[in-house]
Amino acid sequence: GVFLRSPPRVEFNGVPLWVQADGCHRLFLHEDGSWRLSNSMCNVSGQGALRSELCGRNRMPHWFWSWSVFDGAGWKPMPSVAISDDSSKANRRLAEQDAADWLKDSSRSLVRDASESPRVPAYRGHYSLSFQTAQEAPAHRDRGHSSLGFQTAQEAERFVQSMRSIGMKNWVL
Repeated sequence: GVFLRSPPRVEFNGVPLWVQADGCHRLFLHEDGSWRLSNSMCNVSGQGALRSELCGRNRMPHWFWSWSVFDGAGWKPMPSVAISDDSSKANRRLAEQDAADWLKDSSRSLVRDASESPRVPAYRGHYSLSFQTAQEAPAHRDRGHSSLGFQTAQEAERFVQSMRSIGMKNWVL
């Protein structure tokens, strides 16, 4: 959701409090220096439901890209969380994370398929993807050309179509 900065002079632990526009959750600076999202309505104390991975006494919450969720037993990384001062940046970051997760999951399935069915080669072809910007190459973070392996041309095309559907228009086979 959208969070708005609290009115001037309303601070918590010496920094602005961020209030959910369409709800009652708060982003607040915890006493340990991490940013937290309140896990109960109107509460800005305690542990929170989300926390920034790094301490942020000198930074606002949108500077942090790594967040964790409390699952009842401990803090677990939550890569699907993005806090940004611009919603398009947050959406782009989440799309990049989805693409990186898809690539990681696909490579695992290719290896598993090869070990379970040695008669069928797991690697039937090699298709290249060209990236125009670093943002379009989430797994590699470099400009230019990168290569990925797919079992079939159809699988490669499905991947490119999924990238285009989330706004990464310059991916080509």
